[in-house]
Amino acid sequence: MLDENVLEDDEVLLLKTDATNAIEKLIVQHKIPIKPTFRNKLLKLSLQEKSRILSLPLEILIEIINHVSVKDVENLGRTCKTFNTLLTKTFITRVVLPLSEENMGKLGGKHGRYILSLTSSVNIRLWNDRNFERILSSMNLKCLKEIKFVGNNYSNEYGGGLISGYKSIMRNIFLSKRYVRKMDISIDSSTEYYNLMMKLKDMPYLEELCLRSSGIRSQFNITMPEDKTLDQVLNDMLSGLKIKILELKGFTMPWGDYSRKFGLSIISDSIEVLRLEYSKKFELRSIEAEHLKEMRITSEYYCFCLYHAQMGSCFYRKDDPPGKLARMLAK
Repeated sequence: MLDENVLEDDEVLLLKTDATNAIEKLIVQHKIPIKPTFRNKLLKLSLQEKSRILSLPLEILIEIINHVSVKDVENLGRTCKTFNTLLTKTFITRVVLPLSEENMGKLGGKHGRYILSLTSSVNIRLWNDRNFERILSSMNLKCLKEIKFVGNNYSNEYGGGLISGYKSIMRNIFLSKRYVRKMDISIDSSTEYYNLMMKLKDMPYLEELCLRSSGIRSQFNITMPEDKTLDQVLNDMLSGLKIKILELKGFTMPWGDYSRKFGLSIISDSIEVLRLEYSKKFELRSIEAEHLKEMRITSEYYCFCLYHAQMGSCFYRKDDPPGKLARMLAK
């Protein structure tokens, strides 16, 4: 034990933990493109004369990029070397946290290159207090288009649900980004987070939304606050939210009474694709989505399956009728 990691007085002994090694093992992105420079200015001027888009001021180019997807930006960079250099000089298309100190430096700080896609699947408590939020605040996220912010960030303390640091990052950083088109986030049943979810309606470019629950449920309601039901959150959130793709993951246990199944109604005038992880406790009651074109359901509960519902013991259970999906779609 290192002396600098020990704080003590006459009555209290505190140990400071160092998560540096644990954080380093979580690093998966080991290379950030170096900010390039135009070596041949005459070549650049020649190409600008031939291509109107290359001759546009940077501010206008950024405004154009704000209205296309990350994949489109990557494809644009593949059209020619000059475009690739220009885009790499201005943007970093994808960042997966955590990064090494060297790669953090390549981002250029708060006024550095624009990050278009950001992924974090870690437990942010490894960074202690608000340090993870400070890391995000040091990045240029003004043009952020895709967010994946998940991981084991639930707590059994203070009524359960997501930790305060996670909610703070959602409130102060991610939910204020205007150009986000795709979002993959964790949710809980607290009134505080419910109010945050209503701010999704203020994101005009949001098209794809994935919501994740903890997937863990205690009989004594430790891991989720008893504030809101999933049906209530979804109904109020989807009303006025113009997304095309909705995905629900990890909702294996109800937020309310542990002993009961929890029903779900999907009501939306914009959803075209619906993806669900289905469980025995989960029941899809109804779908009111006139533009729905595709529905994908993942489930280990075989009685729900249209094929397996015709055979086996589940066919004879009166309290658990087979072919639930068929009955609901028939409506």
